[in-house]
Amino acid sequence: MRKSDKWDYVKELYERYRNLMLKKAYEIVQDYEEAAEVLQETVIRMYRYEAQIRKQGPDLEIACVIVITRQTAYNYVRSKNRRLAHYRDLAETEWDRITDGRSPMEDRVIRQTDSGILGRAMGCLSDRERELLLYKYFNEMSDQEIGKTLGIKKQNVCVYISRARKHLKEILKKEGFEYEARG
Repeated sequence: MRKSDKWDYVKELYERYRNLMLKKAYEIVQDYEEAAEVLQETVIRMYRYEAQIRKQGPDLEIACVIVITRQTAYNYVRSKNRRLAHYRDLAETEWDRITDGRSPMEDRVIRQTDSGILGRAMGCLSDRERELLLYKYFNEMSDQEIGKTLGIKKQNVCVYISRARKHLKEILKKEGFEYEARG
């Protein structure tokens, strides 16, 4: 079977069941942005299992789509919980060392935050954002080193890190952490 036929079929399934898939994902992850991420991963899995879904026939394809969506959402939650546990376990002194001497406002937020809140917030970032911040502050890598490691231009690394810090700040604020900007 041609790839375009597979994608056409998966696209048709997605368009037909999108609302139901989103609802099922939201029921499990309890966050619309995360449910949308689950939906993206579900579509990739549906592509992988396209032949098996077709074999079930039109009467059972909805069941297949729901099972894939549900399993993808549960995997997402398990993965997120593992990440949260990992970051909660990081020692507070390590976070002090990571952010010591930085001057941007976002870095002040990191310095003022206890490691538990920061760990939970880091767990809410995308894998890429978390990876960038850990390379920058935990591994103390330069933007150029990060760029070589990830295959990204140095200029883009600066932009991505800035966005990741901003997103982290937004998550911390949403968690109820307030800070005062100092000059």
